[in-house]
Amino acid sequence: MEKNKKGFEILPNVEIDVKGSHRVKKIIFEFLSKKDRASLNEIIELAEKEGFSINQVKYALISMLSDGTIFMPERNLFSIYKKGRGVFRIYVERVYRGGATVLVNDRFRARVEETDSCIVLKKGARLVVRGSLVRDRVMRLKIYDIVAYE
Repeated sequence: MEKNKKGFEILPNVEIDVKGSHRVKKIIFEFLSKKDRASLNEIIELAEKEGFSINQVKYALISMLSDGTIFMPERNLFSIYKKGRGVFRIYVERVYRGGATVLVNDRFRARVEETDSCIVLKKGARLVVRGSLVRDRVMRLKIYDIVAYE
């Protein structure tokens, strides 16, 4: 393989079918929508089962990373940005009349209103819930249902 001035390997030019790469992007996006995170190997295996080449997968991943559709939380792991909706891990920090304060994904706090959820929250509970995040003046979590107790 050729190397550039700094010693990095240069990938040979590859003809890429634009329509094919669009289909690969769609398959990758649907796969990541069902799964929270996926490794590069899992994505390549899925695309090869569908009949796409590794180069088409790499091109699709690079273009999806550059346009902000997906991101890499860790090395060789891919995930999609969910615009407010999804599955969240919560820890109930404080319960008060009319709602509760929860820690969402161990990163930020949100308020759960009594009218927004159909469940009873107990202080110290760890849950995996399906819901949506809404930000007006404060971050609010609307819980649709409980996926699991931790």
